[in-house]
Formats: sequence, structure tokens, C-alpha cells
Amino acid sequence: MRVWSGIALCALLFIVNAKAESCDFNTLVKCFIEVLDDWAWTLFELKSNVVTITEDKCVHLRELEKCVSDRGENVHGCTHEEILDASRTVSDLLTHRKHSGTFLTSYYLLNFACSTKGQAMLADNRECLTNERIGEMTMSAATYLTDKFIDNGKLTTDEMCHELNYKLAEYQDALNPMCEGRAAEIMCESLLGLFKGVHSKRLSGCQFHQCGPKASSGEEVIPPVDGEELDNEITAAQNGVDDPDKASGQSAVSVATALLMVALSLVTIGRP
Repeated sequence: MRVWSGIALCALLFIVNAKAESCDFNTLVKCFIEVLDDWAWTLFELKSNVVTITEDKCVHLRELEKCVSDRGENVHGCTHEEILDASRTVSDLLTHRKHSGTFLTSYYLLNFACSTKGQAMLADNRECLTNERIGEMTMSAATYLTDKFIDNGKLTTDEMCHELNYKLAEYQDALNPMCEGRAAEIMCESLLGLFKGVHSKRLSGCQFHQCGPKASSGEEVIPPVDGEELDNEITAAQNGVDDPDKASGQSAVSVATALLMVALSLVTIGRP
């Protein structure tokens, strides 16, 4: 009953959203489903994916990019915010939880890792980056920074930009000694991808910290922080975050995807 209630709600959302003149939510969601059905769902939740992702998995991410950039077989004409809204609806149904976020969080985090530069960097430094737990630290930092500075609702855009840049510079200084500076670069670039992708509306106009090996932290003096202290800070945000419901894993994806397709078909029946 709970599942079918979810389907009914999902269908209702599509009916409402289908009224938008320029955005074809049905086409957009179908595009998402086709990619997610083939893309290993566990990668979406794997805490080390920024470091472990390989070229064969990046193929699926590039297919997802076609949905986001509206370069699929059928044009959906949706804005960036409408794309994020649709991805949250799909994520809620696939995880069987409300307000579960968006699978596009991992998409934006992984964009740099799947770039030509990112893949070359990982190929040369993967063992070091894995040993230093940079993948887990990047995912934890994403949660920590989002919760503390973006979703708390108390900061202005200027304050958010300042705090995020300060933390990026702090992390850069702490990680520069690791893996010849590549640890700092891949974390910084991945986090910027997340900020600019998922939170672009709230962070509009931000001038972000520049990433790069041995990048300067700028004019502001950053107190020294070692890697262990940094790890303790950003992983503190993970305490109590793990949810048993997220253990549905890949086995539940095909079922949920099939249910979502049923909901979508209910909406399209009788439509030209």
C-alpha cells in the first residue's frame, strides 16, 4: 500500500509539473530512468566513489550528462532547477524515503573525477589517495559543508560564500602535503562541482576559491590544520547520518524503476 501510495503521489506530481509550457518532465524522468537502470546504484552511495571511480563507470555518468544538458534523443527543455526537482522526485521513489536528496549530488561530485584530467590524476595517484581516505573525506566534507553553511538557513549568500571559501582554503592547506598535492586538488574540484551544480541558485554570484596543486590559501591567514584533525572535523557530520533504509541497494532499483515507469505510463495514457 505504501508503494502504491508513492506511485499515486509521483503520478500527481508529474501531472502538475506537466503543465509547465517549456519543461517536459516525462521526457526528463525517462532519460534519468534509462541511465539509472544500468548505472550501478551502489556507486551513488559509495563513500569512496570520488577516488574509486574508473573509466568504465564514467561512461554511465556521461550518459547521465546528456539528460542534464538536454542532449538526449528527446528534448525536455527543463531549466536547471526543474532538473534538480525531477531528480529529487526520482531519488525519493528509488530510496522509498521523502526528502532523500538527489542522486545528482554524486553526479556533480564525480564530474571532475570523470574528466580527462581527473581520470589521469586518479590513474597515477589512486593508491595514495585511497590510503589517505580522500574519497571518504570528500564525501564527508560535502555533507558537513552543505549542512553547516548552505542548508542552515541563517546565512546570507555572501556569508555562505565566505565560509565555504575559507573551508576550501583550509582543506587545501591541510591536504597539500598528501599525494603530491593531488589529494587537495581532487577534493577541492569535487566540492566545487557540487556547489556549482546542486546549489547554484543559492550560491549565485559566488567567487570560489581556486583549486590546484599547492594552491595558495590567499591573503586571509588560515590556521594550521593537520590531516587527522581535518578528518575528525568533517567526519563528525556523519555521526548518526547512516540510515538503514539506504541499504536497499541495487537490488531494489530495478523494482523501483519499474514502478516509476508504471506511474509515468499512467500519466501519459490519453496524452498526444
